[in-house]
Amino acid sequence: MNKALTGFPKEVTARLNDTLDRAGDSATSSDAIAQQFIHDPNDRQRLLETPEVRKRLDFLIQFLENAGLSQ
Repeated sequence: MNKALTGFPKEVTARLNDTLDRAGDSATSSDAIAQQFIHDPNDRQRLLETPEVRKRLDFLIQFLENAGLSQ
């Protein structure tokens, strides 16, 4: 995740890393990542309507890859 954050201000990086450190589980981590990177309301709604964490993570990975934010 650190590579994906290299172009962001230190405050954003620190806040997201802090959130992920406290998350404790995959569902909360995926929500934290989505909150920072997904701005389109339709994409956010799609994530909210996806109860399976694995599918939410798959969507996030695909989204980040398409946005050039994943390695």
